[in-house]
Amino acid sequence: MDMVSYVVWKDGDKLRAHPIGYAMGGRCPGTTGFAVEGTSGSLVHLRGSEALEGGYSYMCEDKKGELYECTGADDEVGAGTACLGGSPTEYDLVFDTKQGKVLLGIGRPSLENPADDVKISFEPTGLKLSSAACGDRIEKF
Repeated sequence: MDMVSYVVWKDGDKLRAHPIGYAMGGRCPGTTGFAVEGTSGSLVHLRGSEALEGGYSYMCEDKKGELYECTGADDEVGAGTACLGGSPTEYDLVFDTKQGKVLLGIGRPSLENPADDVKISFEPTGLKLSSAACGDRIEKF
């Protein structure tokens, strides 16, 4: 089963949906989720994450019968595959409901220090991106 996140908005008397996040389906499941951080006109700032509950890996067996992730050595004995966990990827997206598409996407690994995170704000001149490391401005779309 695939896990997909959608942004859903009203367009006249109809609802529209656009996929914005995907977590690997099938044998190695994952999770994805997004929430609205702010809006300005037709622009919506969404923040969320995608996390694989396990990446598909080849497993090997040592002489004691213990399983480990294969390293590629010539003398390894294959023992099938397994889903091994991974760290989530965090996303900030700016979605335009008039155009029905993502205009800006910023993805990064989960941060240990939230102060280093990217901040997006809507300003009269456009979008402002900032973090502890830098600041930038994107003119109106």
